[in-house]
Amino acid sequence: MAALASRVAEVARERPGLAAAAAAASCAGAACVGYRLLGPAINHLQGTKGAGVGDMASGLGGLKRGEVKNGMKKYTNFFYDRDGKAEIVNGDKKDTPEYVEQFYNLVTDIYEWGWGQSFHFSPGIKGQNDKVAEAMHEARIADALGLAPGKKAIDMGCGVGGPMRTIASHGQCEVAGVTINGYQVRRCQEHNARLGLDKQCSAVQGNFLALPFPDNSFDGAYAVEA
Repeated sequence: MAALASRVAEVARERPGLAAAAAAASCAGAACVGYRLLGPAINHLQGTKGAGVGDMASGLGGLKRGEVKNGMKKYTNFFYDRDGKAEIVNGDKKDTPEYVEQFYNLVTDIYEWGWGQSFHFSPGIKGQNDKVAEAMHEARIADALGLAPGKKAIDMGCGVGGPMRTIASHGQCEVAGVTINGYQVRRCQEHNARLGLDKQCSAVQGNFLALPFPDNSFDGAYAVEA
């Protein structure tokens, strides 16, 4: 543990914030196991960073440029009547999944750019930044579910997979995510492969009210603000 503590201090000097996130992600549960100390936090910080210019130039975009205006019009018309009341009056409620898909086509890139890849809030930790709180929050989910090697969990409403990557890394387990948005599935798969977690993490498009999996496929389930 002394050697690990020394390495954490070294990383802290090289990359401020990483060591704190590592400690938070690793020690969120009762045990602080050596092989967990740096990996989960590295995957968390790399896997939840905001999208940069390079990302924007190399494939971001749930909609083509010409589709955005039409997408906004369709989405707005689903909710608003001619008097501007925010009610579902023009859209049939059975079409809600389609319009949720449309919403996330419009906003996913904005979320990644400004928020990162974990689309949720976390309880604050005194003296620590938001990323540390986020890593600790996600690691505690793995601990609460008792996730460990050989176990598999489902992320209900996984977005682009920020939480699943931290949880899979921390629990050394598999996580399958479900999102109603096809573009988020593609982004999730890209991030999983980039971080070398595509054997532990996967994503499918589907409605988590009608899951596309057989019964008893998972050892645990969670949803984070979904």
